[in-house]
Amino acid sequence: MKRIFSAALIMLLTFITVLSLTDTALAKSFLPINTDAGAPAAAPSISSEKAIVADNTTGTILYSKGNLTSKIYPASLTKIITALVTAENVDDPDNAIVTVSRKACNLTSGASVMGLEPGDKISVTDLLYGLLLRSGNDAAIALAEFVGSSVDSFVEMMNNKAAEMGAVNTNFKNPHGMHNEEHYSCLNDMLIFASVLTENQTLAAIVSTYSHTVNITRSSRKVTLELTNTNQLLNRESTYYNKYFTGMKTGTTNAAGYCLASRYQKNGKDLLILTFKGHDENFYSDTLKLAEYADASFAVVNLREIFAARDFAIKIDNASVADSNNGLLTLRFSEVPDITYTTTSALAQAIKNQADPLRIVLPENLSAPIYTGDSVGKATIYMGENILLEGELIATRTVLDHIEVPDDLVALYIQNERPASLWSAALIVLGVIVGIAVIFALFLIIKLIIHNKKQRSGRRSNVYSRRSRPTRTSNGY
Repeated sequence: MKRIFSAALIMLLTFITVLSLTDTALAKSFLPINTDAGAPAAAPSISSEKAIVADNTTGTILYSKGNLTSKIYPASLTKIITALVTAENVDDPDNAIVTVSRKACNLTSGASVMGLEPGDKISVTDLLYGLLLRSGNDAAIALAEFVGSSVDSFVEMMNNKAAEMGAVNTNFKNPHGMHNEEHYSCLNDMLIFASVLTENQTLAAIVSTYSHTVNITRSSRKVTLELTNTNQLLNRESTYYNKYFTGMKTGTTNAAGYCLASRYQKNGKDLLILTFKGHDENFYSDTLKLAEYADASFAVVNLREIFAARDFAIKIDNASVADSNNGLLTLRFSEVPDITYTTTSALAQAIKNQADPLRIVLPENLSAPIYTGDSVGKATIYMGENILLEGELIATRTVLDHIEVPDDLVALYIQNERPASLWSAALIVLGVIVGIAVIFALFLIIKLIIHNKKQRSGRRSNVYSRRSRPTRTSNGY
């Protein structure tokens, strides 16, 4: 029984851990820019009461006006969350057909609509266009009823999604943003929601579109509606048009004022600009000012591109006296992660030029021998008090160690060096003389042997001659 209980407890703890890790992975956050190494340029004056500008790539807040977590009314920017919950729960939005209810069309006077009628049959995709381009409250109700089965259930899904993404002060009461004292959010949370929307390719494409044609089946006949975006930053005929804006959502109520969530993409930069409680005549101008300011005042640097090939010089102890660089060794990061970092434009340029006001901490008391490719410790690069980059260093060349010889051995060597050399020379001369003598002796021996052979050969010839001569007789021969 105890074993069963223990196994169940382990399974429960594992489930809780996985769930916790999942929630953490889904949560998103933005951090203020580090100003320890220098403050950015002065920001422009804007009339909107609340605003925030952030680098969407690095998660860095570049500017803010107003407290990041204080309550604000999001108005129709609420529909960003409505779109996110819908996209997450509908697998095939092009072929998912919604039948519009009477409730979706029974809205208060003055509510923004896309033009639906009870009984209309329309795809989820076209409802998303109506939701995000025309800011249709009718589209919001139709999607809520389709995805959540009821508006109340869908609103609960919206609040769960907000918490999952890391919201700290958000509470929704409806899917469209019509004013309710208990329907609120904050700068921090709305920034997160806008950023998550950009990660969804379908929704990002919709909010960057100025006009779209939707198809509706209405009372057995085909009907089309031409929709145009309420965002004048996307309208080529508007004085506010700017080609670098690619969305995202407008909103207005009496309590919320004029609100605008925008995405600005230029030369590799991806900025999010959100303004709240603005005024009709200048809320677009506020966004344009902030975009120009952020584009000029901040830059993104890639740490791998800058530091992967950057050398750090350090003096090595106990280096050989024969070392060509007198023990000066260059070190380099063994690996630099692909990290982008947002900072002021001036500091970014200084970093690229290696004239940066960074604090670099290198290993100390390194001693030879050190060989090419050896790991010699860590380098830590600080931006102010914050660690910008940290990694292992490797040696780019070999530095041999210096070998100390005792003084008495050095003196003995100096004392005996010349005699040893003369003795060696004498031995060489003696060896040559002995060699010549040996060769001469061999030559004499060989010559003597040859001479002796000739003498013996001559004696044998005389003996033979005497034996062959005729013998004298009494007759004379």
